[in-house]
Amino acid sequence: MLKTQALGIEEVKGLNMVDFLIRHYGLAFSQGGVSGHSVGEYSSLSPFQEERTPSFFVREVDGHWLFKDFSSGHGGSLIDFVLLKEGFDSVWEALSYINHLLCVESGGGKGQRSFPLSSSSPRSMGNPYDVESLYQTLRRHDVSRCRDYLLGRRITPEVVEALCGRDFLVHNEYKGVSYCCFAVFNAEGKLCCLDNHQMGGEGKFVLGHKHPFSLDWSQLPLSERVFVTESIIDYLSMKTLEGFDFRGVALLGNVLNFGSELFGSAREVVSALDGDSRGFRAFLDLEEKFSDRVIEVYDFGDSKDANEYLQKLKDRPKGNRLSAEDKLSLYQDFQRTENKSQVASKWGINRSYMYDIVKECEEFIVSGFSDRRAGRKPAGQPETLDEACVRLKELEAENRRIDEERERYWVRSEFMRVRLKWAEGEGDESCDEVKPPPCNHSPADSKNRKKQLKKKRRKKL
Repeated sequence: MLKTQALGIEEVKGLNMVDFLIRHYGLAFSQGGVSGHSVGEYSSLSPFQEERTPSFFVREVDGHWLFKDFSSGHGGSLIDFVLLKEGFDSVWEALSYINHLLCVESGGGKGQRSFPLSSSSPRSMGNPYDVESLYQTLRRHDVSRCRDYLLGRRITPEVVEALCGRDFLVHNEYKGVSYCCFAVFNAEGKLCCLDNHQMGGEGKFVLGHKHPFSLDWSQLPLSERVFVTESIIDYLSMKTLEGFDFRGVALLGNVLNFGSELFGSAREVVSALDGDSRGFRAFLDLEEKFSDRVIEVYDFGDSKDANEYLQKLKDRPKGNRLSAEDKLSLYQDFQRTENKSQVASKWGINRSYMYDIVKECEEFIVSGFSDRRAGRKPAGQPETLDEACVRLKELEAENRRIDEERERYWVRSEFMRVRLKWAEGEGDESCDEVKPPPCNHSPADSKNRKKQLKKKRRKKL
C-alpha cells in the first residue's frame, strides 16, 4: 500500500496554497491580483462570505504561501485557513486534516492513520475519520426522514427511490441535528465522499475527497445531451424537471473536476449552474472546456438554482392544466423556437410535460390524416365532430325559422279570410240603407230603377 510521509508545519506552509485550495475547496483563482500587474499574486472570491468582487488574495513570500481575505479580515498560512474553514480547535487538528487530504489524493488513504477531529465539529461523529466505515454505520440508519426531506423539496418519488435502491442516500445525525447524506461514488464504484445537507437548515459539509456525483456514469460517455449542476439536490431537481433519462453530473462545488472524455459523445452541454457569481465563473470554465460543443444555459427565470426553480414551478396553479387552445399555442411555439427550455419556462411547465403535449398534438395530427378518405370531400360535409355539432345547430335554427314563417303565413291568411267575410256583410247592409240621390231623371227612368231594386230584393230573399 502506498504511504506518504506526514508533513510538518513548515512543510505545509511551503505547499502551493493556490493549487491546494483549487483541488480541495473548489476555489477559482485569477493570476495578477485586481490590477492584473501584481506578479506572483492570485485573487479569488472570498470563501468565507458571499461577494461579487474578488477580495481573497494568495501569494508566496520567502518560500511560505500566505492568504489575506479583505472581506472578513482573516489572513495567515494554509494551516490558518483550514483552522478557520473547518472550525478546528488546534493547529495539530488542522495539520492532521491537511495530511489526510494529501494522503487520500496520493492514493494511500486506507493505509494511513485516521486523524481525530474536534468534538465541536460535525465531521467527527465521535469516531475516527474513516469515510468507508462511517458510511457502513450510516447505512443502518432509517432513511425515511431523508426521503421525506427530498420529497418536500419536490424531488419525484422515482428519483428518490433510485437513490435509496442503490444505497446512495443515508441519514446522518450528529448532536440532534439531522443531515441528508449522499454517498458519492466514482465511475468504478469506489466511495469517494459523503455529501451532507442539513435538514431544516443551511449547513453543508463533505466528508472525504470531493468528487463529482452522478447516477449515470456508464451512460454519460454515450449521451448526446448532458447537464452540469453544482449541488446534488440541483442534480436531482434536473432529473425531476427533465425526466430520469436526462443525464448529467453534480460538481459538489463550482470547479470542473472531471475530464472532457466523460462527455465524449455529447453534442450539447446544458449549464444548470447557480445564477450567482461563482456559477457564472464555472460557466465560463465550461465554455472553455467544451468550446467545440453547443453550450445551453438552462433558464431558471428569477430563481437562483434548479431546486428553487422546481419548487416555484410546482407551486404555479397553471401547471398541468393547459386548455386545448393553450396546448395548440404551445405546440406552435415549440415548432418555431430552437430553445425548448425557453418554451417550457414561458408556459410554466417542465420540459417533460412539454414533450408530452407535443407528442399528443402530433398523435392527433396523424390520427386526423389517417381518418381522411381518399377522393374529393363532399361539399358542405363536416370534417370533425365539432363541425358536425355546429352544422346540426344551424339546421335546427333553419327549421325553426321555416316553421315560424309557415305559421305566420297561416295566421295572416286566416285573418284575411275573416276580414273578407266581414267586408262583404258590411257592404250588403250599406246598400239597403243608402237612398238614391236626387236627380232629374225622367219618370220612365225612375220606374225602371224601382223594378231593378225589387228584383234584387227578391233574389236576396
